[in-house]
Amino acid sequence: MGYAVGGVLYCSVSANYDIVSSASASTLKIMDHMALEEWIAGYSSFVEGVIGTYFDASLGFFRVSGMIRDAQRRILEIDSDMTESRMDALSFMYSDGDPGEKSSEIHHKITQGEMKKRNSPGDRNEVFVANMAIITIYTAWEVEYRPRIVELLGQAVTSDIMGDLRFLRHAILHKKGIADSDVVRKSRLLHWYSDGEPIVISKMQLLELQKLIGEDISRISKLLVR
Repeated sequence: MGYAVGGVLYCSVSANYDIVSSASASTLKIMDHMALEEWIAGYSSFVEGVIGTYFDASLGFFRVSGMIRDAQRRILEIDSDMTESRMDALSFMYSDGDPGEKSSEIHHKITQGEMKKRNSPGDRNEVFVANMAIITIYTAWEVEYRPRIVELLGQAVTSDIMGDLRFLRHAILHKKGIADSDVVRKSRLLHWYSDGEPIVISKMQLLELQKLIGEDISRISKLLVR
């Protein structure tokens, strides 16, 4: 992954897993085996897509912050009485057309300084998208993929990494994003936070998560040949 001036320029990530061929399955029907492979590969692809969306959003946030800074710089070049701090106190608005027009509706309004800050790497917007990635990855597994894989495999499927994600998801949604005792003491693989620490998922943590999920998916795929 490459950066310049704190922004994402490119990333090289992958989620390629070796899926056991249907010819090696002796205890499952061929059609069920093929369906199981598809669901396992489908979840791998889903996780990769979520991670990719996070990086897309991260790049977009950086570009938005840069657009505000560029606009401010152009104004500073032609207005000697203006300063960046004064401009940071001025408004930035999302509206229907020119907000000065009576017919225009303002949907969201903050200061330019706040707009730059929340779109900066590691700040509020990036943290929010990372948290949503955690919630989405876990929920998709628990609600859609795991039940179908269990049904096709014919046995229970346990996962340490998904257990850790369950604790993180609960803390994000129900503990205001603060790590609680479950996150700290019950997690088996993701030892990222102390009790009472805000949950701020970094880019490197998401990549670590993707790697661990990939390893677990590979482990589950090997159940096909037992």
